[in-house]
Amino acid sequence: MELMVTLLGDRPIEREEEIFVIRTDQMTISGGQDSGPTPLNLTLAGLGMCSGMELLAFCRTRDLPVDEVALRISPRLNVEARCVEEIHVEVLLPSSFPEQYEEPCFRAVSQ
Repeated sequence: MELMVTLLGDRPIEREEEIFVIRTDQMTISGGQDSGPTPLNLTLAGLGMCSGMELLAFCRTRDLPVDEVALRISPRLNVEARCVEEIHVEVLLPSSFPEQYEEPCFRAVSQ
């Protein structure tokens, strides 16, 4: 797999896929144009989507309900160093979810 990232001048950046282009930008307060998600937001969304796909596959193979199942992605930012220090992925299950599968669901997204 090869990834191509193109710098477009001031702040927007594009990442070309086989059938579409992903465009990122920064908020205006950071010198961007607010023309797309920030790279960090896109990274966190990608992490959430990957984790969500793993959780969905786990539930489907066991015929578990996925209604009201969600993930919360919480980054801990170091503003001074301008980096993410830690990313916490939390699995949110409804009270009706079978108890014996709760811990395996947590493990499924943390691999």
